[in-house]
Amino acid sequence: MKRLIVIFICLTSACVAYSSPFSQLYVSLKNNHVCVYIKNPKHNLSNNETLIYLGKIDENIEFTSSYSKTYKNLKMPINEENCLQIPLSHFEIGKPYEIWLETHEEYKQRICLSKSSNQIQLVEVIDGYTCGKEQYDYSGSNIFEKLQIF
Repeated sequence: MKRLIVIFICLTSACVAYSSPFSQLYVSLKNNHVCVYIKNPKHNLSNNETLIYLGKIDENIEFTSSYSKTYKNLKMPINEENCLQIPLSHFEIGKPYEIWLETHEEYKQRICLSKSSNQIQLVEVIDGYTCGKEQYDYSGSNIFEKLQIF
């Protein structure tokens, strides 16, 4: 019995020690915009102010924001229907970007855009700094996200 308690305490401590201070930001493409939302219906605003910003990711250069916008008295974007939209003109094709949404909690996601057959699509960011070639689903509909629900 004591062994089980020790194992439980160790596992719980490991989960807390390695948990991210940031929550996942969900991303999709909608009406020639990058659409971001949080999928957290229980999120409450602390000061009725929401900041969204993004920047290109380069392992040799410190992060610099290339777009930011502050929203006042915003209904939180908890799904794709009421997402915050960032115009595609703020993104360079084939370059990874990190998008942040801040209230009293911080949400972030690294994304990459590519163009195939005149269609803009989201692709996976590999190793944190490189755009992949395969289309990637940042909307939380992938198999790993479904497994986390259970």
